[in-house]
Amino acid sequence: WNCPRAIWLNLVITTVFVLVVSFGGLLAYSVFRDCDPLKAGHIGRYDQIFPYLVMKIGTTMPSLAGFFMAGIFAAALSTVSSGINSIATVLVEDVVTPYREYRGKEALTNRVLVSISIGISLAVGVIVILISFLAQFVGSTVLQIALSIFGLVGGPILALFTQGLMMPCVNSKVGSPG
Repeated sequence: WNCPRAIWLNLVITTVFVLVVSFGGLLAYSVFRDCDPLKAGHIGRYDQIFPYLVMKIGTTMPSLAGFFMAGIFAAALSTVSSGINSIATVLVEDVVTPYREYRGKEALTNRVLVSISIGISLAVGVIVILISFLAQFVGSTVLQIALSIFGLVGGPILALFTQGLMMPCVNSKVGSPG
């Protein structure tokens, strides 16, 4: 694979995703154009409109609600598991291995690295579950918190990425502090 192919593939997939989400929004608008479910007291917040729509349509189509819930859980599980595995891999490759090299110790075998990665994955998974239980006590939404954290971390990462892109002579010792 090369970069132009990946960009075109991303464009196609993103376009299909945006069209499906837009169609879902248009469907919700057409069903609820005469009645606002929030004002009628059927839902508590506007972000509950789409699940309410599925439940409303699901009464006429057997098992639609079940497929919808299975899809939501599958997408959430896929996203969380890939994130946990990514965190474990980054910690093993960028923290554990360089630390051992810095201390002058012998390199670990792949079997030991996999065991460390599994342990980190388990620890991060437990932390994620605990945070998800604590999220119900937070006043703002989880999305607002996630966007705030991304804004805090994303700016410096973008600056570092742009610095590396625009100035190829910059190495890790120069780029990391700034």
